[in-house]
Amino acid sequence: MEHLKNCPACHRHGRRCEQAEQLVRVYLADANPVRSADGARAPEPAAGAAPDAPESQG
Repeated sequence: MEHLKNCPACHRHGRRCEQAEQLVRVYLADANPVRSADGARAPEPAAGAAPDAPESQG
């Protein structure tokens, strides 16, 4: 991640700063949308939950 290369706080402490942690959470949420940001599995939508499109009826 570009932030880790450019952030003096990350380099100074040898670990990720709060902004870097937030970037990691966002990245992981985008990479694995089935799981929420806190790591818990997101509820899956119920089958048939979406109504049929009006064009498809009759």
